[in-house]
Amino acid sequence: MEIIKVLHEKDIYPDITPTPESEYIASRYATRVVIFDEKGQVALGAVVSEDGTPRYSIIGGGIDEGESINDALVRESLEEAGCRIKNIKELGVIEERGIGNDVRGRFIQTNYCFMADVNGEKREPQFTEEDIAAGLTLVWLPLDVAIANLENQKRGFVPQKTLFLLEEAK
Repeated sequence: MEIIKVLHEKDIYPDITPTPESEYIASRYATRVVIFDEKGQVALGAVVSEDGTPRYSIIGGGIDEGESINDALVRESLEEAGCRIKNIKELGVIEERGIGNDVRGRFIQTNYCFMADVNGEKREPQFTEEDIAAGLTLVWLPLDVAIANLENQKRGFVPQKTLFLLEEAK
């Protein structure tokens, strides 16, 4: 799959001293998917920030040990959007260099990105305990509304990645 975007820590956070790439820990691999329903709305994860505004993210997550990209894509769609998907189309790879700020340090995340349509009915998402603790909810928004909302939260890896993917899917 072709790399369509590289996001660097120094470009996202220009006011901090970037971590030298030689200090990055092992890479993380993830799937991301722009899911459209029959009304043309897209599925987004939403977490309300301390100031009361929602912060949106694209559906997807880490690829588990021994799991294929496709299996992770299907699993994440069910977990986070509550639906099966069809008409899966590759968008490309987004590489995030310098993501993460926990005790493990910064790392490179390779995101295998797709777009797809809902296959069948939409059900309730099956969020993980970690997602529930973070206050994650699922929203379906018209594509143009989703893009407009994300244009107002461009700082950070997640909003920039999400905005880029929505624009690619458009």
